[in-house]
Amino acid sequence: MSKLRAADFGEYDVKPEADQTGFRVSWDITNGSKKPIDLDARGATTGGTTESLFAENGSRLMGGRLAPAETGTFTSEYALAKADGLDSVFTMTRMDENMNILAEDPHWTGSIK
Repeated sequence: MSKLRAADFGEYDVKPEADQTGFRVSWDITNGSKKPIDLDARGATTGGTTESLFAENGSRLMGGRLAPAETGTFTSEYALAKADGLDSVFTMTRMDENMNILAEDPHWTGSIK
């Protein structure tokens, strides 16, 4: 997780408020199945709630489908109240085409740097 800088935002992007830390989460996903998979993700924190941001520069939004045996690198941008600190938890929910949750949500923690 890395802090967003002013240079990451374009004129029409959604920017963090003065009392928030803007950050980007980056991850890789590999489709190890024999079928394409639909992609979706969301973020969460331990000390408060996140708000979604949009920073075009450097962004690799996750969406669409990932072909079998392919790997994609993706990002999501969020804002967290500065009062909640810099430690964050990122959670990804996996669902099938019928919106059935496939397994326990994988998650990882880290500090925004």
